[in-house]
Amino acid sequence: QTAVSSISPISPLSPLSPLSPLSPLSPLSPIPPISPNLQISAPRSFSSGIGG
Repeated sequence: QTAVSSISPISPLSPLSPLSPLSPLSPLSPIPPISPNLQISAPRSFSSGIGG
């Protein structure tokens, strides 16, 4: 179960998991995604939270 868990995309240990630092989808990844949607949505939600 441990081996399957670590390979599962749901597991933080999996490179496919957004929670994994090894995943391109992860903000912690040294290679962040080049998706305009992700780059725009984060600052937008952040600024809207600040501005009110």
